[in-house]
Formats: sequence, C-alpha cells, structure tokens
Amino acid sequence: MGDRHNWSVAVFGPAWNVEAIVPYDPITNLGGMLVFDLPSVLRNQGLDRREVELTSSEAVKGTVNIQVRMDNPI
Repeated sequence: MGDRHNWSVAVFGPAWNVEAIVPYDPITNLGGMLVFDLPSVLRNQGLDRREVELTSSEAVKGTVNIQVRMDNPI
C-alpha cells in the first residue's frame, strides 16, 4: 500500500461495490508497529467512476487485495 494515508485503485469498469479488503502481509505504521484499523472506502470515484479510494487513520505500509464488483447485486 505504501507509506500514505490515501490510495486510489483503478478498475476496468464502474466500482459499484467493494466486497473485501484482505491484507497479504502485516500492515504497519512508519514506526513498524502493527496497525489493526480498517481503512474507509469510497467507491465510484474519479471522472469515469472507475476508482476506489482507501483512507487509513495514519500513514501505513503493507499489501492488500481488494475485491471490487462492477455490478450492483440485488
């Protein structure tokens, strides 16, 4: 994820729903301490509504997998 508070992830279609955010490795702050807070999610961002924005409570680093749906299930 990098050493930041905010990230934008582009997808190939409209980002209607985010179903999961799963860490691949420990999420740590700049001091190397584990961070357990979940990021907030904004979907349908950007000019073409194809971006998801994640915002954490502090600058963190680590790797996550994001599952985004491009349909709107009932």
